[in-house]
Amino acid sequence: MKKLLFVAMLSLLSVSCLKLDGNLQVHEKITLKKKGGFLNLKRINVDIEANSYQAGLKVISKDNFTLSLHRGDDKILIPLKAKEEIKIPTFDGEFRVSGSKVEQPYDLVGRIQTDISHGPTQEAIEACTWETRETRCRVECRDVVTKDERGVERRENKCDKICEDVLITHHGRKEVIFHYKTTYRELDLSFVKENTNHEVAKFDGSDTQVEKVVTRSGICN
Repeated sequence: MKKLLFVAMLSLLSVSCLKLDGNLQVHEKITLKKKGGFLNLKRINVDIEANSYQAGLKVISKDNFTLSLHRGDDKILIPLKAKEEIKIPTFDGEFRVSGSKVEQPYDLVGRIQTDISHGPTQEAIEACTWETRETRCRVECRDVVTKDERGVERRENKCDKICEDVLITHHGRKEVIFHYKTTYRELDLSFVKENTNHEVAKFDGSDTQVEKVVTRSGICN
């Protein structure tokens, strides 16, 4: 079963800590704001010459992204962070975000395509654990010193039975029915001069995630 979905950046926003790897093609010299200073809290202008760079886009949250690119031995981090939620329509898979909203001198124009496929159903026996609460008792002894009416010390051993409830972990096996879900995302992201369609740089990135989907799980015993 295979389903092709064309969605906008909103589908990307819903997946935190996602990293799309690819390349940034810079057509002409541009100036962006990069992370810098103590703990990368400042924003510093950086000039990027026309060239092709290995790059990646990390999705931190629905309104916070970081574009990283490698320039020689240097790794430049370009924040694309909005102070408010980025609202983008999802009907046609295309979006445009003004540069002022992400505190960069260029608008962002792009399209994301998501391809979701499901593998065949499989059956397997897997290791599992379960817990029970049981009462466990132990005997603790100690020396007790007492005095009789004449002041003579007597030493005796006194023991107490102490009981408490504890969690016991049991190991077993169970039958599961599952399949693998593969999600492939492809993103085209252009940097264009504000309020124009003049593209100065373009990032092409993709990511593949494989998730095991359990549709039925037997009793662990």
